[in-house]
Amino acid sequence: MRVLFPLSLVFLQIVVSCSFLPSQPVKYADLDPEQMERLNKEALVIASQRLEQMVSQAKNNPQSVNYLSSDPI
Repeated sequence: MRVLFPLSLVFLQIVVSCSFLPSQPVKYADLDPEQMERLNKEALVIASQRLEQMVSQAKNNPQSVNYLSSDPI
């Protein structure tokens, strides 16, 4: 019992201290508007390509069509 209480206090201290860790700094905060726009366009191209792949795979696979049509929102 004497060991359990100090260990529980140490565990509690770890949990509480982890909850107050500083958040990560914003990664792209130092970009100018032109760089940010270029990154957004690149991300849009990548997302569009992935969406096209998903749609073509869904069209060729009846099981995925059934899953997509029965997927709750």
